[in-house]
Amino acid sequence: MDALIGLLLVTAAVTVVSLQVRSSYRGRPTARRTAQQGAGPAPRAIGPPSPVDPGHPVDPREGPDWVPSRLFAYPSLIPRNGPKPPDPLARSEGGHRHRGRYALLAITTSGFRPAQDAITEVAILEVDAEMVTVRPPYCALLHPGGRDGPGELPNFEQVAAALTARLSGTVVVVHNADFVEQFLHAAFLRAGVVVPVWPAIDVSVLARRLLTVPSTRLAGMARYLGLSPVDTRTAVRQTRVLHAALAEILGRAADRLRYPVPPSPSPSDLAGLDAASGPSARGLDPGGGQPWLENPPRCPAPPPPESAPSVGVPGEWLVDLLTGLPMSARETHDACIARFVDTVISALCTRQPAAGEVRRLSHQLAASGETGPRIRGILGQVLESARRASFVLPAATPAQLQDLRVTAAALGIPQYFDDLVPLPVPSAAEPGSGSFARPVRRPPAPPPPARLPRCGRCLRLGHYSADCRQPSDT
Repeated sequence: MDALIGLLLVTAAVTVVSLQVRSSYRGRPTARRTAQQGAGPAPRAIGPPSPVDPGHPVDPREGPDWVPSRLFAYPSLIPRNGPKPPDPLARSEGGHRHRGRYALLAITTSGFRPAQDAITEVAILEVDAEMVTVRPPYCALLHPGGRDGPGELPNFEQVAAALTARLSGTVVVVHNADFVEQFLHAAFLRAGVVVPVWPAIDVSVLARRLLTVPSTRLAGMARYLGLSPVDTRTAVRQTRVLHAALAEILGRAADRLRYPVPPSPSPSDLAGLDAASGPSARGLDPGGGQPWLENPPRCPAPPPPESAPSVGVPGEWLVDLLTGLPMSARETHDACIARFVDTVISALCTRQPAAGEVRRLSHQLAASGETGPRIRGILGQVLESARRASFVLPAATPAQLQDLRVTAAALGIPQYFDDLVPLPVPSAAEPGSGSFARPVRRPPAPPPPARLPRCGRCLRLGHYSADCRQPSDT
């Protein structure tokens, strides 16, 4: 018996020692493993990384360990009482200050798959720190295929060099930067163009931190900034929203933004590039020899700003309701879903038949891998948000309720607001038709419809989709 106990103790001791040796062995890479890693091809470098001061507050979207993104490097926001460096262009406080030009960049795409779909329209508006336009606007409609299409539309490969030159020496300003960055990275990769890391501002992030916007969607920001109309389905219209949003952001935090990388190349190098001649410099300014690179007539120009509509105009109540809807968790974590919902709401705010536009966008989203039930759930959440927002306001008038029903029909759930339709008042009997010719009392009016939650998935009253017990077919 003593021998068995001693054997068990020896076995346990040997096991503990072997586990300790193995853990220490795993912690150190072997020479063979290091050699195998070094033998592979080096990753393609897009731009040099720039370290950030560990004591500097970093933007929450980047995290404490900042890693350069594929194309854009986002700024950090220093506290209001932070020290101000004497040199406005010197690197200090963990980043670079910028007092130069800004390139407002907007794109439209043929779908939501960066690897398969293409950029169909690109617009760039360059302004200085005072929000004054410094160069003619750049706009081009692009053919989504790999070759020239009908009407001699260029493809992205033909305008890649001009876009790179336009963005050089500037801080790029975009909305929903993750979506724009994915498509630009895929397009430049297909074109074989190596680009640096550009300092960039995502207005959807800074507007959430600096402005009191109810929604950071393009349509919501356009409504908040007083732009009319709120249709942002073209790149040119999106640059108008970017211009107004950047003016508000710089007016509140221009001196507090620190960029991890400086603009490249310097403004002096860019001026020399504009003055140069040759095929590489064509299309940068009007008269460069390629008319589709400057401001082609095919690009839709935004209409002049309209006067503010009067209160009570049919449809304006719905526009205010839709543009103020909060963003869902899916939009916050998925750039493609955010772009999809933003475009859908922009289409609904045009007061035109939007059912066809919603179907086209849904087909594009389904091609990117989203299932039909998930897409229907996304559209159902939009209706649920509209229902919550309408309950905060006074009871909807018949015209407003009709707008809500038209919106539900455009999103593919036409019966969603039917429970809010008041019941008809029963007709009263004619006087003298009762027994003994007594007067007949007027029947009481039916009670108003109960303002109850309604699920966008099962369409039952009493709960929303977040609390629905019906299994989802995702």
